[in-house]
Amino acid sequence: MNSQRVFFQTKYADFWTSAVAESGHYSRALWSRVDKLSVPPDAPSSSPHTVQDFVTFFGRKVEDIRTATAAPPSPDIAVRSTTALRYFSPVSCKEITSILARTPSKSYLLDPMPTWLVKKMQEVLVLVICNLCNASLQHGVFPTSLKQAIVLPRLKKTTLDPCSLASYSYRPISNLTIISIVVERTVTSRLVQHAEENQLFPFRQS
Repeated sequence: MNSQRVFFQTKYADFWTSAVAESGHYSRALWSRVDKLSVPPDAPSSSPHTVQDFVTFFGRKVEDIRTATAAPPSPDIAVRSTTALRYFSPVSCKEITSILARTPSKSYLLDPMPTWLVKKMQEVLVLVICNLCNASLQHGVFPTSLKQAIVLPRLKKTTLDPCSLASYSYRPISNLTIISIVVERTVTSRLVQHAEENQLFPFRQS
């Protein structure tokens, strides 16, 4: 029993040492991991609600938002000449490596391989992931298999009653695959760069 305890303690220490080292210069990721180390995890809350209850709840929230925003008039957007975004620039292996470094090593339930192992094997996998991203950007196709997610209901605040399905109590968290997250971030970086270079964001955009 003592040898097992020592083994688990060693593995636990190795995991967090590696997690902190992976944070590199990304202070947000580093502080997030330090916070998990220093603050005990909350006790899991039980909920009497079924999957169908949450499906109905979130569906109603979407319909309420659509109803609330249907009446206001369309915004008056001034048309001006800008450079068209006709294609996405290719992704490099260096960019994929940087994205993986910023991605938390948490569990993505639809992935056949845990994220920490993907990071561990990135010297082998980064070229494959890079080619997948470039194929998606070049052909304008996002595979159907990457559009799937496991939606997890989470309380907005730990002080809220888990038995209540009030409109403010739960929010949906989509657990995606690591590849879909990487593709999403490559596209986002290019869209943001184009919008900033052509001053397409509203001046009061937060």
